[in-house]
Amino acid sequence: MSPEERTAQIEAWLDGTLDAEARAAFAASLRDDPALAVELALHERLRQAVREKSAGDFRQQLDSLLGEHRAGTARIPSLRRFWLPRYSWALAAALLLAVAAVWFWFPAGPAPEDLYAQAFQPPTRFYHRSVRHTADSMATAPADPTWVRLDSAWAAAGREQALRLALEISRAETDTQSRLAALYAAGVIALADQQPEAAILHLKNAEGSKLYREEIVWYTALAQVQLALRDRERTGAAIQALENVKKGSQPEERYLMAEKLLESLRRQR
Repeated sequence: MSPEERTAQIEAWLDGTLDAEARAAFAASLRDDPALAVELALHERLRQAVREKSAGDFRQQLDSLLGEHRAGTARIPSLRRFWLPRYSWALAAALLLAVAAVWFWFPAGPAPEDLYAQAFQPPTRFYHRSVRHTADSMATAPADPTWVRLDSAWAAAGREQALRLALEISRAETDTQSRLAALYAAGVIALADQQPEAAILHLKNAEGSKLYREEIVWYTALAQVQLALRDRERTGAAIQALENVKKGSQPEERYLMAEKLLESLRRQR
């Protein structure tokens, strides 16, 4: 068996993808081949280190593992009864370095930054007749001119002007739902303008909106993700916000994207 085939079989054993016959054969090999057992233990410990450690901690853990195996003091009780020739430890150390390189420089799954870029798909306009008007008058009610200017600025990528108009509407409106809708718009615009802290504030003030309840939860989560991408210490808040997305009544594509973002953030935590 070539080294590549040996490594593939170890990974398949750990992933649980071997069929019954192959698992029985691999288990027999483990009993008869101490070097194979060592390689398996290294793979297991490497996976655990990747799951539990940050990049810096993982490199420290990797150095520790290599030191143990070079000295012959690895903490693998089930293998202590074996006498292992020197070349086995060298092979195990080389294998560990190779697998670590693959997992560090070719990480599993897309990066959080790429997922965020896919997830942030803001609306093309904010004005919605049902914010202010009853169903009976929706078809004939004239559009609010300030909302129209806001949407025009937004469509022209004039984020600063659009944000100013949204906040202007929120201060001038006497209708509660329209005021909350304007604050929701301000939150999304601020997020598009790379102002996640302001976005979270505006979206929080928009809570209570009947029309945009789920959108507020979604864009709040994305704002927390944007903060986490800048500062890893904010990752916990981003994870909690994404968990809130999963508890709501979001469209299926948002639910799936929240799952992907959660997996990616936890992997890099």
